[in-house]
Amino acid sequence: MRLHEQCVCPFVRGMVRCVFLTLGSITFMFLLNRAFGFIMLCAFPFIVGVLAFCLWKANPLFLRLQAQLDRLNSIMQEDVSGLRIIKACVRELYEKARFGKANDELIKIQLGVLVVFTFMNPAINALMYLTVAAICLSGFRQVSSGGATSGVIMAAITYTTQLLHGLLMLVMLFQSISKGLASWKRVKELLDSRPELENGSFAGSVELRGAVEFRDVSFCYPGSGRLVLKNINLKIAPGETVAIMGATGCGKTSLANLIPRFYDAQSGAVLVDVPGSGWSGAQGYAHVPKMVELAKLGFVVASLEYRGTYKEDVRFPAAVQDTKEAIRFLRANAETYHVDPAHVMLLGDSSGGHTVAMAALTGNEERFNIGEHLDQSTEVESCVIFYGPNDLLNLVPDRLAEHKKLRPGEGEFPFEAREIFKEDFRQNPEGMLSDASPINYIERAEKLPAFLFLQGEEDPILPMRQGLRFCEKVREHGGRAEFVKVCGAGHGTGCWTKEVMEMVGQFLRAY
Repeated sequence: MRLHEQCVCPFVRGMVRCVFLTLGSITFMFLLNRAFGFIMLCAFPFIVGVLAFCLWKANPLFLRLQAQLDRLNSIMQEDVSGLRIIKACVRELYEKARFGKANDELIKIQLGVLVVFTFMNPAINALMYLTVAAICLSGFRQVSSGGATSGVIMAAITYTTQLLHGLLMLVMLFQSISKGLASWKRVKELLDSRPELENGSFAGSVELRGAVEFRDVSFCYPGSGRLVLKNINLKIAPGETVAIMGATGCGKTSLANLIPRFYDAQSGAVLVDVPGSGWSGAQGYAHVPKMVELAKLGFVVASLEYRGTYKEDVRFPAAVQDTKEAIRFLRANAETYHVDPAHVMLLGDSSGGHTVAMAALTGNEERFNIGEHLDQSTEVESCVIFYGPNDLLNLVPDRLAEHKKLRPGEGEFPFEAREIFKEDFRQNPEGMLSDASPINYIERAEKLPAFLFLQGEEDPILPMRQGLRFCEKVREHGGRAEFVKVCGAGHGTGCWTKEVMEMVGQFLRAY
C-alpha cells in the first residue's frame, strides 16, 4: 500500500505537468516552424517506444522483486520468532543458507531492474540529441536560403529542451509506476480473494450490549518511564464503529490492546470513599461491595478509614483532616497506585457525606490540612453526597418543619452535635455548629467542585430541604450541583440500587 500511495500521488502531478510540456512544445514548434515540428513529431514515437519497451521489460521484474522481498521478509520473521527452536534443532547453517539463497535471488532481480533503467536514460538522451542535431541541420539550410533566422533555431532548440524535460520527468516517474503497478496487482489479489469461512444465517434478534470507555487513561510499557498514552478520553457506544488513525508509533495498537486488558492502564481517575459511621470512625471495608460497581466502570476506588469521635481526644475536624491527608497521600503516590493526580473525586454517605462536603469545600485551608505531603493539593473535581447533613445550625428547625418531630434526645441543638463535638459544643454551640456546616463554606471556596446530592424520599433522619438548599446555594455561586430524590428509599436503605450506581458513574465520568 505504501508503494502504491507513493506511485499515485507523484504520478498524478507529474503526468499533468508532462502532458502540458510535451503537447505544448510540439504545438508551439509547429507554430514556429513547420519543418522543425515534423522533425520533433517524427522523433516522438521513437522516444515513446523506448519508454514503453523499458516499462514492458521492467514490470515483470518488479513483480518478481516484490514477491522475492516478501519471501525474504518471511524467512527473516520465521528465523527471529523461532530462534530457540532453530538452536535446539541445530539448524543454524541451514537457515543461513536459506536466507543467503533468497537474498542472492533478490540481488539478481534488482540488478536486472537496474540494467533496464540504465539503458533507458542514455537511449532517450541519444534520441533527443539526434532530434536537436536534425533541427540544427534543417535550420542551417533554411538560414542559407533565407527561410529562417538564428533566433528561430534557438527557439526550436528551447522547445526541444522543454520536451526533453517533460520526457525525463516521465522517465523518473516510470520507476515509481513500475513499482506501483506491481504493488497494485498484489493489492488487487487481496481484494479479490474470498474468505474460506463464510458467515451463516441467523433469524433471531441480536441485542448490542456493552460500551467501551476510557477516562483520563495513561499508559507506559513495563520497564519504560515514557508515557505512550496520556489522559486519553474515549467512549464507544454499542454498535458504533470508530476508526483510530495516526502516524506510526503514536499509540494506536497500545490503545487497542488496553481494551481486552493485554496491559493494565497506568493511571485513572481516583474516587476516595468515606463511609458513614455517625462520626465514630469508619471501617474501610464497609462500602467495598458497593464500590466494586464503580471500580468496574474504570475508577480507582480508595476506601478510607478515619479517626472517630469515640476516642476521648478526637473532635471535629479530625475526619476532614484525615480525608484531606488521604487525598494528598494518593497524589504523592500516584505512580505507585496507578492513579491520575489531576482527577480526584469524593464520595460519602451520612456522616461520610458531611465529611466529604467539608473536604471538598475547604480547599487548602491550613487548619484542615495537617500531617504529611503538605506540598500536595487537596482540591477535587467532583463530590457525591449520599444523605449527608450540611447545615447543622438549622438541622433542628428543618426537622420540625419537615418531619414534625425530633430525634430521640434532641432539644435546642441537633443530636449530631454530641456525635461531632461531644459535650464541648455547649461552650459555643452556635459558633461550633456553624463552623462545622459545609453550606457555610460555599461562598468562600476557592474552587467549587461539581456536586451530586442523593437522598431517600422517606429519609427519617435528614430533612430533604437540607440537600435542596445546599445545591441551590452552590448554583447561586456559579457551581454545578444536582439533587436526586430516590423514590421509596430511606436513610441508607434503598439508596444503593444498580440504577443509582449507574447514575453516580455517569456523573463522575461527566465531571
